[in-house]
Amino acid sequence: MRLKFGALVTSGSGKLGGSVIQGGKNGPVLRSQGLRSTAKELTASYPQYLVRNRQDSLTKSWKALSQSLRDFYETTKPPHFSGFSWFCASNFNDIGSSWFSLGRIGTAARIYCFLSLPNGICFIGTGTDGKIYRSTDYGQTWVNSPAAFGQTTIVCLCDCGNGIILAGTGITGKILRSTNYGLTWSDLGSMFAERNIASIIYCGDGIVLASTTNLAHILRSTNYGLSWSDLGRQFSQLYIQGMLYLGSGVCIAGTGNSGYILRSTDFGLTWLNQGNQAAQTNINCFALLPSGVIIAVNTNTNAVLKSVDNGKSFFLLSYLASGLTASGIVAFSDNLLFVSTASTSFLSKSTDGGKTWSIINTGISIAAAFSVGRIGKVKLFLGTGVGGILAISTI
Repeated sequence: MRLKFGALVTSGSGKLGGSVIQGGKNGPVLRSQGLRSTAKELTASYPQYLVRNRQDSLTKSWKALSQSLRDFYETTKPPHFSGFSWFCASNFNDIGSSWFSLGRIGTAARIYCFLSLPNGICFIGTGTDGKIYRSTDYGQTWVNSPAAFGQTTIVCLCDCGNGIILAGTGITGKILRSTNYGLTWSDLGSMFAERNIASIIYCGDGIVLASTTNLAHILRSTNYGLSWSDLGRQFSQLYIQGMLYLGSGVCIAGTGNSGYILRSTDFGLTWLNQGNQAAQTNINCFALLPSGVIIAVNTNTNAVLKSVDNGKSFFLLSYLASGLTASGIVAFSDNLLFVSTASTSFLSKSTDGGKTWSIINTGISIAAAFSVGRIGKVKLFLGTGVGGILAISTI
């Protein structure tokens, strides 16, 4: 049996028990002769082995192999790569179809934001108690990362590279900063009398932007968030909850009360008002697809918008189910998208780039889906609005 699949692999070829994996033109090729591998053999050959996508001609043998690899991992748990599962994905779009609850995280009542780094370190920011929790095993286990500076909510998180992590708080309007991957934090204080740091994005070369919900200010740093300048209120808007860096100095921001899209081509130093988009009033959640297409959602209605011109304009693409309003969006590919809905316990899922949406019932007892995040192409995380529960779905 000869099966091809895309993968991340640490060497060109090697043995998987009685099977052989070889680098091929379209990705590694698996020649299966049975799974007789030990944990030592498998982990020594492929410590970073991840199957990423599917082939259309999947067979029962493939599915049996997939389950065997799953079972193998669950019983052996390779210690140096314990954050992921070893698997052959029968269908990349299966993600979101089954869920596991990690339970309540510490004393968290709400999980507002999620951030993952390529090295397996992850963070969540909570509401009510204003804590930051940290994981070093790809989100499997969590510990409180001390950042007790009087805040009640951690609204956003941002990775600036080289171990520098920033967090924005609600009500107090503070920015917290870590230079050691979240082990310790410093309090940079309240920013220009702002009440809520709603989003922070990193634009490269030490440039960081932050937005506020107190009269839609944009703040800017040129030294990795160490010090900030206030660019002032933008176009008489009430708030800016979401921003997105598109590369090459281009940034966009979505506003509330007029539904304007703001756009900068000089790393956020100056901004242009692109005007109201598709008759929407609140555009605040964005996802940049691998193709460069931008998907945006309205946080007051169930409208989904799309841009194909690098954020210069948006058109109405579709609607989420009636009664659902978005709280977050993530994209795993050009086609596979997920939207969390703070008003319900459900997720919305699209497998056609946002043209149509289906409702996912996670089966986890939660009151609201406040935040959604991802690790690579293998894990989807859902933070809840009541009870501080973190749920996880994998392929």
